[in-house]
Amino acid sequence: MKNIKSFFKLLFIYSLVLCLVFSASIKIDALNSNSNKSTKSDKIVKVDNNKQNKVQIEENVGKILDKYTGYTDNFEEKMNSQDFKDITDITAAMVSRYKMATVDEKKKFDGYIKKAIKKLKDNEELGIAYELERQYKILSNKEKYVNSNISLYSVKKYPELFENLPEGYLEKIEENYEVFKKFGDILDKYSDNKENYREKGFSLYSKDMLDNVRKGIEIYETAEHEEREDLDYYISNILYYLKSDYPHRYSYELEDRLIKLRDKERNRYNKFLSMRRDLKNISFLMLQQPVSTVINIIKDYNIR
Repeated sequence: MKNIKSFFKLLFIYSLVLCLVFSASIKIDALNSNSNKSTKSDKIVKVDNNKQNKVQIEENVGKILDKYTGYTDNFEEKMNSQDFKDITDITAAMVSRYKMATVDEKKKFDGYIKKAIKKLKDNEELGIAYELERQYKILSNKEKYVNSNISLYSVKKYPELFENLPEGYLEKIEENYEVFKKFGDILDKYSDNKENYREKGFSLYSKDMLDNVRKGIEIYETAEHEEREDLDYYISNILYYLKSDYPHRYSYELEDRLIKLRDKERNRYNKFLSMRRDLKNISFLMLQQPVSTVINIIKDYNIR
């Protein structure tokens, strides 16, 4: 009987121990589960905070850019855009305003510009990416490129700025370089020197391009015939580019004015050629006819 009581007593104690162990195990599992959830939650919060910080940093860069571009583009809102046209315009705006920025602001621009150029290259936007990269190299390396005027650094004089370009791009960039330089020089020639159009002519920022077009149309009739051809080439190409990629900057009114100026120039030039032919004919007649006859012929030509 004693043995039976002892057996049940031991069994009771064993059962109690098992219950305690099982209960402790459940609590430990619960704690581990909560700990894992807490760790995951902390990781998610950390990732979210990193994203938020990144967005905040980019928005701050956008504020700086807005300050230098006249608050016309709301770059603070656009900075996180993944649209390649937005990326191109933001990068071009940063490059065009790089000289104005403080040392700290330039560092903030640097981070965005480098990433943006890589994205543009990856997306096969090579032409504009390499030109932005060329300009950025000049502006960001004062020790090597003491004069920060973009227009001074041609393909022939500074081939290192055009290394590793795909076949065919070097020739195209050289051609564009000459177009931009000529256009800027013409605008400077007929302007009041308040703006450096030779430099602004190289800007790929859509707002600057539109300003250049407006100025080109403004001085169109003042320019010489050969200069008008260069103005026409730049203006018509830029208007097409704006219409295609940045329609909010495109102006039908400006295109209409260009067409009218072009027609007027064509008529004027045709009249000039016609008059030159007439004068040649008169000169030839003067050698063979009496003066009185030549005078009558001039009257018939209605040349005054």
